[in-house]
Parts: sequence; C-alpha cells; structure tokens
Amino acid sequence: MKTIKYGDYVFFDRKVVGSVCKLIRNYGVKKRSYAGEVLQRVYHYCFGDAVNLEKEYKKYYRAEYDNVDQYLECHLGVPKSVRDRLSNNKIFYVNLSDKGEHIGDSFLYDDGLKEQFWNMVGGVENENPSGLHYEQFFD
Repeated sequence: MKTIKYGDYVFFDRKVVGSVCKLIRNYGVKKRSYAGEVLQRVYHYCFGDAVNLEKEYKKYYRAEYDNVDQYLECHLGVPKSVRDRLSNNKIFYVNLSDKGEHIGDSFLYDDGLKEQFWNMVGGVENENPSGLHYEQFFD
C-alpha cells in the first residue's frame, strides 16, 4: 500500500514506510550530518507521533461507531474512495494540522525533495490536492 495523503491526514503502513534509519541509509548520508538531520526532521514531521487506527478505534470510539470504516467517514471525514484502500488493519495515521509550524514542513516546499522523499518511503497518493475537506461538500 502506498502512503495516502488526504487533506491534513497521512495514512500509511509502517512496514512500507520503514524507519528513519532505513531512510537515511537509502539516501546514503550520515546520520549526524546536515542532510541526515533534515531527513530526520522531515520523516518525523510526516510520520512521527503516528496513531494506530485500529487501536484508537477500539479504545475510544467502538461504542460510538459500528466499525472502523464508519469511524473514518464520520469522525475523520474520509471519503469512500480513500477508505476502500485502507483495508489493512495495521494502518497508522498522522494529522499534520496538529503538528503546527515545524521545521520539517518548511523543507517540503521544495518539490524535488518532496517527490524524492515520498518515493523513498514507498510513494504517496495525494487524494485531496484541492485542500477541501469532505464535510465541506455537505454545507
């Protein structure tokens, strides 16, 4: 599964993305160098503080929603086209709007670095390039 970016949410499988050490090794830079520090910051911005989707649902929302699919639709506002591709139970997600201003975000303005980074972590499918949220279509 490729990483799926929808609005401010990034959904991913940890096995596909890999660790920050693997990313640095794939780039061929030293961990303590400037490039290594930049990669660590970008990685932690995109994948740090990730939430296991299944565990969060079971712990906090099982009484409120019938299943994970309904939780994704009603609570996070994820449309069916995206939910269908999130069938794996080991899916993690990060809400980038909760991160605030972060140094990793500033490096993602470089399109070349951004494209190269996403390719190194298994690719990305941007499902909402317009930035509109699902719930905005019902107003």
